[in-house]
Amino acid sequence: MTINSIIGTGIFLSPGGVAKQSGALAPFIYVCAAVFAIMLALTFASASKYTRESGAAYAYVRTAFGDNTGLYVGITRFVSASIAWGVMATGAVGTAFQILGYQSDAITFGMRTIGFIVLMVVLFIINVLGTRFRVGIKPLNDW
Repeated sequence: MTINSIIGTGIFLSPGGVAKQSGALAPFIYVCAAVFAIMLALTFASASKYTRESGAAYAYVRTAFGDNTGLYVGITRFVSASIAWGVMATGAVGTAFQILGYQSDAITFGMRTIGFIVLMVVLFIINVLGTRFRVGIKPLNDW
């Protein structure tokens, strides 16, 4: 799961780079990545029927193997997700600057840092507001 998070982040942020480095094998590489993603999704879907707890991998491993192993998975997932989120956010900020017309060599460390902080604040606000933030979306039970 850790390797999947980190490599997956890189693949989805740089499809041009993947295609350039892999050449004619790019479609095969994306099919392989899709197969691994499907296997992971099916594994999680299958494991979810054994617990009603939230927490994904942590809850599934804890139910199957006990508290200590669940704690280990939870901690390693936190570390790997932190790395993957950092890579993804940095890539997203760089891409946003390129969309705004900046060349990649013109994006300074300070610009990238400010962009990263702005992105994290926006995501924090969305997370805190949660379902209270509605923009003209009618709940399904009102249909």
